[in-house]
Amino acid sequence: MKIYKFLSFFFIAFTFFTVTSCRNNDDNDSSSETKGKLQLKFENGFNNLGNIVLNQTTQTSSSGQKHQFQP
Repeated sequence: MKIYKFLSFFFIAFTFFTVTSCRNNDDNDSSSETKGKLQLKFENGFNNLGNIVLNQTTQTSSSGQKHQFQP
């Protein structure tokens, strides 16, 4: 009988938290949004060697294997 009480309490609590967490509070947000710029820069490298150009650069590993990178 204790397990049924626990399960029913758990179900009621789970339902309560689920319903209250789905509330939409976007209407109360009065902060002004400032849009900015974001720039991502990737530096390609292989075995601490840079300047890889796709389809043009062939890198040789320390074991003598040749690697050419393609998109």
